[in-house]
Amino acid sequence: MKVLLIKNVPKLGKKGEIKNVNPGYARNFLIAKELAKMADRATIGHWQAMQKHLVDDRILAKEKIEALKNKIDDIKIEIKANKNEKGHLFAQIKPLDINKELKKYKIEVPESKIIMPNIKEVGEYKIKIELSDQVIAKFYLSII
Repeated sequence: MKVLLIKNVPKLGKKGEIKNVNPGYARNFLIAKELAKMADRATIGHWQAMQKHLVDDRILAKEKIEALKNKIDDIKIEIKANKNEKGHLFAQIKPLDINKELKKYKIEVPESKIIMPNIKEVGEYKIKIELSDQVIAKFYLSII
């Protein structure tokens, strides 16, 4: 019996592959656990259409990420903070503070994606934002 794997199955194959397996194994294990579907023309056609749609969505998402990176790379943010006579800040600058400033530029990113050093003094710092696994935007933050 031919099945289309909809998830990776150890020792059998990867998602999207069509495999010839024992009918009992297909019905009782693969299809029952929603690891595969019977490989008929309709299922294969639907799978191929879904994959094409996913590729198109990834391309659009990548273009949006690149546009956001270009927008972030062009900015310089200043944050005013209270300090003592030695230039040490009374309160540490956190991703929440940076996110508030980014919103002024109509940029919204999750705080968990903001990569920054431990900022405790007045000065200029390079901040990174991980937009995806391969795309990191960088900008400068001035603490005054």
